[in-house]
Amino acid sequence: MGKYLFGDFSTGFNPGNGTLLGLEETSPGSFNLSVLDVTGGNPIGEYIMAFGLDENGEAYVATRRALAASGRDPNGIPTGAIYRIIAVPELSSSVLLLSVISALLVVCRRSRFW
Repeated sequence: MGKYLFGDFSTGFNPGNGTLLGLEETSPGSFNLSVLDVTGGNPIGEYIMAFGLDENGEAYVATRRALAASGRDPNGIPTGAIYRIIAVPELSSSVLLLSVISALLVVCRRSRFW
């Protein structure tokens, strides 16, 4: 069926260090919680602000590096980003899982905001 994707805003307040998590039902009423494998590491080094789906069902995570309400760094530069989350084949079973934010997503960064 897939994984329910969610995250922990941050492990601390400075710097941002959000964690991407997954929850999968392994049998009726039994669930497996996992920290997702992410290129570059997980926690991801940014605050996790929101998740969303586009009209094609692709998943995205919105992040920012500054905790300030404005989301700007000390120089006034916005620190927000949106990353597309992609599924990759699991090597042992070729089953697709939401388990990685690819390094390519840095290139696919859709927007800077906050």
